[in-house]
Amino acid sequence: GIGFTALLIAMQLIMHNVPFFVNAMFSHQYTFTIEAERGFREAFNTYLASRGVQIMDSEITYHENDGTLSYRLNLKVPADVKMQELNDFIHSKGKVHTVSYSNVM
Repeated sequence: GIGFTALLIAMQLIMHNVPFFVNAMFSHQYTFTIEAERGFREAFNTYLASRGVQIMDSEITYHENDGTLSYRLNLKVPADVKMQELNDFIHSKGKVHTVSYSNVM
C-alpha cells in the first residue's frame, strides 16, 4: 500500500539524482603497445590524473629490440571518461601497435 508507494518514490528520487552517480567509477583492463615519443610515461600519468583515472595495477614491459612499450593496466575510470579518450591520447603520443580494453567486474 502506502509504504510500498513511498519506497518506490524514494528509490526513483535516488536513482534519478544524477549527482549521486557522478562519482561512479568503473574498472577496466587496458592494454596497449606503443612506439612512444620521449616523455610519454610522464605525460600519460599526468593525463590520467587530470581525468581522475586511478591506476590500480600495472605492468610495463620495455622491448629493447623494437623500442616499444607494452602496458597492461587495471584502471578505475570515472563514469564521464570514455575509453576512446584514452585511445585518442595515446595515438597522439606515438605509433600504437595494439590496443584493447575490457570492463572488469
